[in-house]
Amino acid sequence: MNWVEQVISEFGKNIGIYSLMLDHNQRLSLGLHNGKTLMLAHLSDLPIPEVIVSMSAPSNYTPAHFLFDMLQKPHFESTPGWTLQTGISDDKLFFTLRIPERAFRLSTLENSIDTLEKFLT
Repeated sequence: MNWVEQVISEFGKNIGIYSLMLDHNQRLSLGLHNGKTLMLAHLSDLPIPEVIVSMSAPSNYTPAHFLFDMLQKPHFESTPGWTLQTGISDDKLFFTLRIPERAFRLSTLENSIDTLEKFLT
């Protein structure tokens, strides 16, 4: 078990999912309350490996309001120093943090989930 897998396993234990782990593609997806989805991906093949922590939520916005709201929410002072990316699909808003593998720890994962949750409220 590598470092990233250990962190995810520990996170799973903390939330009561004792078998939480990445799939064979190094990804996982968890359905959360209010229709939100948490997604993790370990991109170990990059020159500087990263862990992607992403959260999406359904929205009732029209596309124009969606885009406007999405662009207003992120601010460099509101993220813990990692690259925040935003995206939209037909009916969902996405916020994603790209965390360097070497900085990925249990506290990092928990903080990033809290940060993403804040943007989707």
